[in-house]
Amino acid sequence: MNSRLLHRAALSLLMTLPLSAADPDSKSLFASWVATPATQPNIPDVSWAGYHHGDDPLPTPAVVISVIKTGAVPDDGQNDSPAFAKAIAEAAAKGGGAVEVPAGTWELDDVLRLSADGVVLRGAGIGKTTLLFRKPLKELLQTPPLRGQTQWSWSGGLVWIGPANTWSPDGALSPAKTLECEAWERWRLGDDLGAVAGATAAGATTIDLAADTSVKAGDWVILSYRNPADHSLLKAM
Repeated sequence: MNSRLLHRAALSLLMTLPLSAADPDSKSLFASWVATPATQPNIPDVSWAGYHHGDDPLPTPAVVISVIKTGAVPDDGQNDSPAFAKAIAEAAAKGGGAVEVPAGTWELDDVLRLSADGVVLRGAGIGKTTLLFRKPLKELLQTPPLRGQTQWSWSGGLVWIGPANTWSPDGALSPAKTLECEAWERWRLGDDLGAVAGATAAGATTIDLAADTSVKAGDWVILSYRNPADHSLLKAM
């Protein structure tokens, strides 16, 4: 599981536990997080999360195509998945932008795959645009189950945002990505950055790398959030 999903899972499990039902260890965990949120080892500091650290609003891409232009028709009971896929592909070919989904109910018999940078869906608003998925993931994606379960209660979705190489040419999950339970939703890692120049204190907002590390401004870097040696993260969850 990548670090962002692990953070989300940990926070979700902890924040949905009623304090009245929490055991003393859970109460102590929250108390230590409130006291020093940047250095609590089991609950990450998410105050920097968001677009541009949460300081700027999300950008609003311009509409570059409507699903109507590629043949989708609302409220007609027909499968609109091919038209949606075509509109998404055309938006990707244009270099990104919003795919307009006007008001109405749109019936879909396949997963919506968003795998190109800058391509988003733009509905008419809450209660106006409805995406009606008529088939479950268990039927759409014949993924080998783990211990008799499909794992769809934990991973995946009917609108899938991720790398294009998650999918085989026929639209199914790539067999190479289904060997492990959540392999299809992991990052595709590149080269390791190498050594860190000395220890970094908990709560620090900068990390000093070794002089010979090849990283430059603008590069994307993935930081892992690992379970401490005492397994306290797992116990907290």
